[in-house]
Amino acid sequence: MLVKERDFDHGSSLSIEGRTINKMDRIDSSPRVFFLSAATHSQIDLEMGILVVGLVFSLLHVVIITIGRQQTYAAGERELVKNIGYYIVNALQILCVFTAGILALYRHLRMQAINHYFVLGWLLYSCSIIFMTIQGYTISDLLSYRLVSAYGFAPYAVSLVSLTMVRDNPEIVLTKAFKWIGIILTILISAKLITLTNLTRELAEASLWAYLQVYLVVAVWFLLKPYDKEDVKTLLLRWSPFVLYVLSAILCQTRSRIIWILLVIAAFIYLQKARGNLLRQDLIFVFLILFCISMFFIFTDSTMFFNAVTGLKERIYEDTRSGQFIDFFSIYNARDLVFGHGALTPWTYYPHLGRDRYGLDCGYLEILFRGGLPLLLGYFLVHAYPVLCLWRRYLITYSFVSVASVVVLLWFAKLTLSSSPTLSLDYYLVLLCIGLCLSKVS
Repeated sequence: MLVKERDFDHGSSLSIEGRTINKMDRIDSSPRVFFLSAATHSQIDLEMGILVVGLVFSLLHVVIITIGRQQTYAAGERELVKNIGYYIVNALQILCVFTAGILALYRHLRMQAINHYFVLGWLLYSCSIIFMTIQGYTISDLLSYRLVSAYGFAPYAVSLVSLTMVRDNPEIVLTKAFKWIGIILTILISAKLITLTNLTRELAEASLWAYLQVYLVVAVWFLLKPYDKEDVKTLLLRWSPFVLYVLSAILCQTRSRIIWILLVIAAFIYLQKARGNLLRQDLIFVFLILFCISMFFIFTDSTMFFNAVTGLKERIYEDTRSGQFIDFFSIYNARDLVFGHGALTPWTYYPHLGRDRYGLDCGYLEILFRGGLPLLLGYFLVHAYPVLCLWRRYLITYSFVSVASVVVLLWFAKLTLSSSPTLSLDYYLVLLCIGLCLSKVS
């Protein structure tokens, strides 16, 4: 039996089997499901087990990518150095996440536990992915490693089936996932910052890029999630990952990351005021952290951080995006993007280098280029619909849903400049956050 919103039409609480359920419980926990069979519980355990294995392989894949980028930088090459381990771990992480998603989706469709409007968007998105695949793939492509190419149908297919994986215990699953991923990445990033010498922007990007892609989501989760009480331990848990991310972003001299940092700070101020929490102690704590970091760099006579700040200031007004947009629309007009050009289709962005480029920095253009307007509309209906429904229906500032919704909105902001659907740990975490939001509207 599912407890739905309409069950509360005549009151703020509901009594089922002698148990009183408040209307606001639907915001702070997953929909109540009663009388689940032992077989269903076993299937949920199987889905979660496969998902955990997939996340472990995804994290290992991030480490392998970082090692490959460092080797690429040391060799002076442009293309990422990949070994057999890269392909094996990549295949395993995709297989595990996709399998867990298929099992969860089948179970929820069989139980009819998914919102009908979401199903309509899901069908449009499915048909768009199939059409994009028919356009771009050949039989030989489907039988090769291009089956799971980041520029093929695989990222969209994974997102298609992955949104229902955490609908039964979303807060528990996400809290544990972010906790352990956060601990491991904090150790890895801290070790990199300590051991890096003769730092340049290129070396910092090679050493930290893959970690920071995931760590932004982790830092947002710890910064914005609700805590039981406001004390020193809470301040440490809340701000340490975010400050570490800020320092790493400055060392990498990446302007887009500064934009994401400002957006996250704005979201934090909004949520803290909505929750009725004072910002004074957070400001004092952050000031103390920044003061200690500054003293460290001054007394160790390290110029690494100050050189990075200078480099970032020099790059702040550089324009590396408009040229891409101009080149793109000089080749393709609006009619070319109505139905897209299919998966795996390259486009020429470096004509002076004599080579094609497969991906676009703007995720929205990437989606349009692959599958046209149907794919873009289907992507919005499936990924943005749960978040928009929550902001329209509920006051969600007191729950984990507020954190998940900010992560999703930040992802849509990143699609404008530097991200696109891909097969990586940061995107899987975004999909799980969408799943958390979906669990409250289904």
